[in-house]
Amino acid sequence: ATSAPVLTSDLLLQAPSKWQYELTQATLDLDDEAILELVAQLPAEYAALAQCIERCVQTLAYKKLLSVLQEADTVNSCSTPPLT
Repeated sequence: ATSAPVLTSDLLLQAPSKWQYELTQATLDLDDEAILELVAQLPAEYAALAQCIERCVQTLAYKKLLSVLQEADTVNSCSTPPLT
């Protein structure tokens, strides 16, 4: 069996930033219907991302989803790489 994909900011960054923003809003509202509606809009190549988000909703892992979204948002808003 293949191991389930893991939700990471890298995975999220493949999706359009407008979509990421809408997903963030839905997650902040704990609106699982809106989250799943957004997931349904994803094209087939985002299957791994969709799977991860669906799992977060099923397990009520909104905090995890939000922290990954915020991580992705930080990457989006920083054109310069963060200092490590």
